[in-house]
Amino acid sequence: MSGAPIGPAPGKPRNPALLVADTDAVIQLVVGDCISILKSLKDTYGIQVTVMPAVKSELLLKAERKFARYKKPILKTFDSEVIELLDANLLASKGWASPDRVVGQIDELGGRYINFVDRGEAYSYAAANLLRLPLLSNDGAAIGDLLDSRITLPNNLLRAFDVIVFGNQIQILSGDDCDGIRKKLVQEEEHVPKCFANTNYKTGLGGFFARLADRQYAPIGSDVGVVKLDTRLWIDVKPASATP
Repeated sequence: MSGAPIGPAPGKPRNPALLVADTDAVIQLVVGDCISILKSLKDTYGIQVTVMPAVKSELLLKAERKFARYKKPILKTFDSEVIELLDANLLASKGWASPDRVVGQIDELGGRYINFVDRGEAYSYAAANLLRLPLLSNDGAAIGDLLDSRITLPNNLLRAFDVIVFGNQIQILSGDDCDGIRKKLVQEEEHVPKCFANTNYKTGLGGFFARLADRQYAPIGSDVGVVKLDTRLWIDVKPASATP
């Protein structure tokens, strides 16, 4: 099941310059061999996926402990710049003023959040909140801990499956591809959304609200949000003259 071009959807698209990603979501996308979708976000939509240094360290540590066979693919995402470190150089390249000061502010805010969630999550949420960027994270426990601590969440919280379903919507992935990814994640004992946990992708898709969508294609999945965090981020192909 995939979307078909229908013309612009209601509402103005908002392509963020950066998409901040957390450890768990990146691991799932590497395990599912979905890096081509992240590359499409960068090349076609002008959205650079980025991680905080603490998250890169967690990724490599997790690869050593649980996912050794995925260490090379993880490193390749950085070597190819499909994923980049969120640092002053990257912020400067995207037009942020005083990037060193901004990085200092992120570190300071992350140092406060670390009292409530793990290190990688703390700095990821700090960056997303301070820079007003969407966050790619699967950690429901961290969300609950931050809400309990009255900490603001990013306006757009995406999950690994939002990226996977987006790949299906823009026809990079077929429904069968997505079901293969679902099966692989389950086999690796990785969390998948409840609607996909015990059924195939095609059947489960009707209960999934896609939080990321290309406005030129019909959205797929549920037409209405399932939980409070279900807010859709509409994006559009960048103009041909736009620079990366």
